[in-house]
Amino acid sequence: MANICSFSMKVRGEHDNIEKFYNAMMQNGNVYMGRGADAEINYNDEDDTAHIDGGCKWSIVSAMVDNAISMRSNPDRWWWGDSVDYKSLEFITLWEACKRWNIDMEVYSEESGCCFQEHFVVVNGDLICEECVEWNEYWIVFLY
Repeated sequence: MANICSFSMKVRGEHDNIEKFYNAMMQNGNVYMGRGADAEINYNDEDDTAHIDGGCKWSIVSAMVDNAISMRSNPDRWWWGDSVDYKSLEFITLWEACKRWNIDMEVYSEESGCCFQEHFVVVNGDLICEECVEWNEYWIVFLY
């Protein structure tokens, strides 16, 4: 089983485009943002933003970038289940999704099992921040 990477993302764009972006992330429809994520969205139509909080397998880059490229170039290596015809699907990366739907995006992630945090920012279709740092989580137990 993969380690689960938790993330918090803020996106800005037109409501319909944010919805398309989110559907691709959730693998709803025929456009898949790689392996996707399990996430919830909260829209704020007053300022054309939404918050997406959830988790994905391994890391943001692995699940929504590297896996999208692998699915596109080597679909026979992936198991799709009995009811999915992968030939009818389109695979896009997180970066490509931001550009396609004119979404500005900032995401922070953390995965304590592999000891890292990620931070990415996409503005006007350009990846302007790409950081991954070592991160540890400690549980301190006090015995009385």
